[in-house]
Amino acid sequence: MSRAIACFAPELVSAPDGLPVTLDEAKAYCRNGADDDHLVEAALGAAVASVDGPSGGLGRCLMPQTWRQSFNGFAKCLPLPFPAIGLVEVAYVAEDGEAKTVDLSTVRLIDASGMPHVIRLGGVAWPATRSDGGPAVSVTFVAGFPDAVPAPIKQAILLDVRRAYGVFKADAELKKEVVEGVGSREWDVAGSLDSKIGDLIERLLAPYRRIEF
Repeated sequence: MSRAIACFAPELVSAPDGLPVTLDEAKAYCRNGADDDHLVEAALGAAVASVDGPSGGLGRCLMPQTWRQSFNGFAKCLPLPFPAIGLVEVAYVAEDGEAKTVDLSTVRLIDASGMPHVIRLGGVAWPATRSDGGPAVSVTFVAGFPDAVPAPIKQAILLDVRRAYGVFKADAELKKEVVEGVGSREWDVAGSLDSKIGDLIERLLAPYRRIEF
């Protein structure tokens, strides 16, 4: 018999081996100077974080990485927080407090790239778990694109990095600088060009944004 379950915050078990865009790729795209690699690196980290993982704008992971989703018990379906490419383990705490695992041949990952969830096969009931309201069941899974991160996402990240790098270098807060005896200079980093870049980034990312139901 199924029951309503509570989901806890997903936990990162194993981070990806790298970023979808390398630092060298980002540096080349920004055409930065040798003394400001740290600016490109900071911009790259921020750009990836804005689209990757549970807090990213795409609602999915990019590079393969391992996550654990915990529940306070079993139910007919165990929903995962974002698209998955494979199961690692389904574990639970039995009524007697002993930690156990479920044979993965008896479960299946359904709708892996959409609204992923885990079910038990063959109409077999899930085992009984402790019922104190704390985490009693956990699904460990791999998330991310199974092959390479799509080129439009990488291009969007590069555009975001270059935009941020330009702000770092130009000082976006400075609208007008006056030097006595020399004259003045004026610019607007956050003007129409920035808006156009933002629109382009949005168009590149839109096909990969996961729709929440």
